[in-house]
Amino acid sequence: MSALEPRRLAAAGALGAALSAVGNVVLFFAASAAGTVSIPDQANPGAFTALPIGPVIGASIVPAVFATGFYAALITFAPARAKAIFVGVSAVFALLSMGGPLGAPDVLSQATLAGMHVVSAVAIAGALAMRGQR
Repeated sequence: MSALEPRRLAAAGALGAALSAVGNVVLFFAASAAGTVSIPDQANPGAFTALPIGPVIGASIVPAVFATGFYAALITFAPARAKAIFVGVSAVFALLSMGGPLGAPDVLSQATLAGMHVVSAVAIAGALAMRGQR
């Protein structure tokens, strides 16, 4: 049990965001070398478009911000069980996020997007759980 250390938690969240972004960019380029990773086209329902790199990076960083805030709240309001609750909730979110990639049009896209979700979950939750609290 420890008190909230904002700098330590912010550094852990930034580390998780960076690891998530770098890991997903590597996965993006590896998958792109094998073919086109496609996602649903928001402007054209029923159509698909190539996944751009910008959203990969953004979608790797934004969850780290929310996870860091959630973990800070847990450390503040449930310090004795913060890490256990955080890891459990992170695992549930990781499993639920696997539904999104199923909407991709082909196996390469589905596997790549699912892999990106795993990379983000492990990088963000791992960094926060291991380094966010003493």
